[in-house]
Amino acid sequence: MFLTTAILAAPGLLCMQAADARTLPQFAKLRETELQNLVADGPSDKMIHVDLIFKTQPNFEVLKAGFGKISDEELPKALRQKSLEICQPEQAAALKIISAQYAEGNADQIAALWLTNVVGVTTTPEVILELAALPEVNYVHYDPPREGVLLDSGTGRGSTCDQNTINSPWGWKRMNAKGQGSVIAVIDTGTCYTHPDLVNNIWVNPGEDLDGDGVTWDADDMNGIDDDGNGYVDDLIGWAFDHTTGTPNNPMDHGYHGTHTSGTVVGDGTDGSEVGTAPGAKVMPVRTSTLITHEIEVWQGMEYAMLMDADVISMSLGWWYGWLPDRATWRANCDNTQASGVMMVIAAGNEGSWYGIQSVRTPGDVPDVTTVGATDCSDNIASFSSVGPVQWADVPPYNDHPHPPGLNKPDVSAPGVDTLSTYPCSGYTTLSGTSMATPHVAGAAAILRSIRPDLSVAECKAALMATSVDFGPPGLDNQFGAGRIDVAEMLKTYAPLRADIYKLGAATGGTVNFTIEGTAARAGHNYWLLGSASGNEPGTTLPGGIVMPINQDWLFNLIMAQTNGPIFQNNRGSLDGAGFGSATVQVTPGMIPGSLVGQFVSFACATSPGSVADYTTNPVNLEILP
Repeated sequence: MFLTTAILAAPGLLCMQAADARTLPQFAKLRETELQNLVADGPSDKMIHVDLIFKTQPNFEVLKAGFGKISDEELPKALRQKSLEICQPEQAAALKIISAQYAEGNADQIAALWLTNVVGVTTTPEVILELAALPEVNYVHYDPPREGVLLDSGTGRGSTCDQNTINSPWGWKRMNAKGQGSVIAVIDTGTCYTHPDLVNNIWVNPGEDLDGDGVTWDADDMNGIDDDGNGYVDDLIGWAFDHTTGTPNNPMDHGYHGTHTSGTVVGDGTDGSEVGTAPGAKVMPVRTSTLITHEIEVWQGMEYAMLMDADVISMSLGWWYGWLPDRATWRANCDNTQASGVMMVIAAGNEGSWYGIQSVRTPGDVPDVTTVGATDCSDNIASFSSVGPVQWADVPPYNDHPHPPGLNKPDVSAPGVDTLSTYPCSGYTTLSGTSMATPHVAGAAAILRSIRPDLSVAECKAALMATSVDFGPPGLDNQFGAGRIDVAEMLKTYAPLRADIYKLGAATGGTVNFTIEGTAARAGHNYWLLGSASGNEPGTTLPGGIVMPINQDWLFNLIMAQTNGPIFQNNRGSLDGAGFGSATVQVTPGMIPGSLVGQFVSFACATSPGSVADYTTNPVNLEILP
């Protein structure tokens, strides 16, 4: 839990001589030279922010393996409970000391994590040495607030191209794929949740939404009680892990950066421009400090997003290697977050190739996260986009990916030059940076996770990479990664229901071959397709509560839904051992009414292990041409 106050350190504390501090055995646990100098040579009452890294670290992949069968909804809380059983005993002595010092005014900004076994605190040199002496503490990391962790490079002046470039409108129209049901935690400077493009796409915590109306920042729900028992009081729409805030349950953007990145994820165009990649998804605003940020504030945000079951985390931030970030703890936090089922999408950085193999910032250098580079409207790599590779050979306990050759980064790229998006708290502005590229990829990931919840985090990353448009040197490279993302190709390859063509002539008709991917868990299930002129509007409820699209034009719908007739062939069958099936629709010339030209014919597939439908796919919309 985060605790922050504005208490000044008491003057006149016992001053320790430099020679005395350096001779203490625990002094060796102070990781950075700068921290050693501050503790040994600085004023005894100077307040220093440090993170205590404890010896026993939870591994969520290992913990998860011990649960057996568990639902995705139950997994985050189960992992938290098991991790607390590891962390709390080791943290107890340190927190006892910190609590006593807090009462004396010598400790502030206290944060005890369970995502990894870490405690953050701002305190005096004397207390730091006392804490370092604890046998449970592995080392002490210097974590000062850093300015410049955000990765935008100023206001752009050119034309915007972003959504058309990555083909997200294709997904909206052809498959109604807008990220419905997905939640993206945007860890940033906050979000202006009253912006017209965002107000309807803000996540609302069901455990704090007392009247169940889903209203953003609803005064009726603010009762001063932690209603859902997650450790955060009145976290209706997110949280502010910001050492400068007095209202941590209000993640309003006090800058501009977080509103801009949030708009690129979910902006729905209400204010006039369709800037969001996944306008059917929800943003969970997770705010860190507006101008200067501690590493642990971001770790707290990751922990919160994981606990509240976000599907994707979008982070347009990073620590330059010259600041000596705790790379091992960053990697452990990222790995544990993704082990819980939350996909992490992170900016590569805006350093180009200036620093060689240190150009990609932390945590964009973490191997298994999805790291994003920036392109322009002509699919050139942006001049500022950080270039890989990265190496981990000198970072214990990992000591992998030695250079040469190192590990390729970024993984994918997306538009990030002159990106138009939302501005607090109305209208739009253009910005450039890998900050702007990252939420495009987070939005694409949200779309994929909404239609393919069966895919793991690693499979989602692989899907984004496999369907990217390859630029630069053939194959994976250290500028574009696998290439610039393409939402249309991703959906054509990975959607549960997909077609070989997406347009039909009313006069000429045609043959449409459908592929059905029901996953191995549905192997042997029966399947059938229904077609309508509904354009995705909800309609008939089938046995099992599955809603299939239907149209008021019942005669046309009945024609389209004929079983194995001359118009609609092979629309029923059984999925094979891998959960796959296929169907063919033969549309005869002149069969489609002329009134539907310019509209869509919609198809969807339902599966059933018996007589009750248990699953329905995304719709596939075929545009009707003359």
